[in-house]
Amino acid sequence: MLKRVINLLKQRVTVLIESGTSSRTLHLALPKWALLTVTLILVSIVGHGGRSMVVCIGNEIATSQLNRQEQENLKLSERFSDLKYEADSIEQLLALLETHDNQLRIYENMEISPADARALGVGGPAQESAELIELGEMGSGYYAETVELDQKIDMLLRKVRFQEESFTEIENKISKDQFILDHTPSVNPTEGRLTSGFGYRIDPFLHYPQLHTGVDIANEPGTPIQASADGVVSFTGWLTGYGNTVKIDHGNGIETLYGHLDEFCVKQGQSVFRGEVIATMGNTGRSTGPHLHYEVRVGGRPVNPKGYFLTEEE
Repeated sequence: MLKRVINLLKQRVTVLIESGTSSRTLHLALPKWALLTVTLILVSIVGHGGRSMVVCIGNEIATSQLNRQEQENLKLSERFSDLKYEADSIEQLLALLETHDNQLRIYENMEISPADARALGVGGPAQESAELIELGEMGSGYYAETVELDQKIDMLLRKVRFQEESFTEIENKISKDQFILDHTPSVNPTEGRLTSGFGYRIDPFLHYPQLHTGVDIANEPGTPIQASADGVVSFTGWLTGYGNTVKIDHGNGIETLYGHLDEFCVKQGQSVFRGEVIATMGNTGRSTGPHLHYEVRVGGRPVNPKGYFLTEEE
């Protein structure tokens, strides 16, 4: 068998090489073993060059990925710095809002939120996100700073929610106070001269002491009469003794009455605002001359408007 292989390798192979510039053909007679050796050398050279090319391409790809990763890390670092700056700015803004919150609470006679309530402490082990856990396992130098920033942002979010709730409470208090203020009689219903006050007096018709349940303000017929506070007109029409009368329900058990009117400027069920003209002065009902009889009733009982609901000039 070995002798057959040796004899096979000793056999010659003719190689024809044609010239590209002429029609001449070169004949080479080479042993098979020589041709096999040349072939193996060429395969080795090509294989080595291929491996070198693959390694070179791989190195270039790795370098490109590394450069791209460095650029992304640089962008992340810049974004991280921006987030820290924004968190610090929000913290300063919240400190100013807290000061404003306290000032509003003092002005509205509300309790100031105690410091321990604003501390917004939390308990239990910290629950890290999957991203933070992965960052810690990588041994990243940003891990500690990222954890600190994450905790700070969480605290800021809780402070924002607390401040929002506090401002809502203040707003509700202001709205309630404003409603009470707007619906509490506090201005003179008309211009003129105070001719009779609240309390017992000699009745001009009966000529004996009787409780006068309001105040009388005299002026020219047609003088405008205005609502002394916001409310809803609960009555327009004729009342015995009062003549043409308007009643306004201000809520909270407060009602005002305007008597001896000439013309009505509003209708029953109509909403009115403080200062809005509701009628004109007249001389209807039990009256000795043109004037307004003005009453304030709380819980259905007349109270003295003078010095409480009227301005000091009257």
